[in-house]
Amino acid sequence: MKRIALLLYVLMAAPLFAGKWDEMNYGPYLTHSLEVPGAGIVNKGIAIRLDVADGGKGGFAKGQAFMLYDTDLLNCAAGWTGGSIDWRGIAFDGRHNAHASIRGTQAFANPVNPGWRSPQGKWDDTVRVRGLDKKPYGPLPRTWAHYKGL
Repeated sequence: MKRIALLLYVLMAAPLFAGKWDEMNYGPYLTHSLEVPGAGIVNKGIAIRLDVADGGKGGFAKGQAFMLYDTDLLNCAAGWTGGSIDWRGIAFDGRHNAHASIRGTQAFANPVNPGWRSPQGKWDDTVRVRGLDKKPYGPLPRTWAHYKGL
């Protein structure tokens, strides 16, 4: 009975907190791991607000046009309009096994692959560390390219 009561409380309280992340002014960009529908998860992304005709008032959360840059793979992972992100995941709403995802209308998405080729002219992603899930993780080798920060 206590579990059912707790579940009902959580379900009723969730809408009360849903909008609080949209009210925060993060500045013109947000660094976070984001899921791109149809492409995968960008583990080290910088989501940048592009529409700043209003002077960027309200910051990232109030934007309507965005681009996501992958600092590990040095590529433009996605572009979209009509809303920032859905504010899901442990950092925002406490959910486990959920990733924040772009919301709005996706204009493009690139696969989670290197945006820079190797010194040998190859685009393959065989040199990065493989996780337990057999997927590659981490940045490109310095011999390929190196992200130096904002």
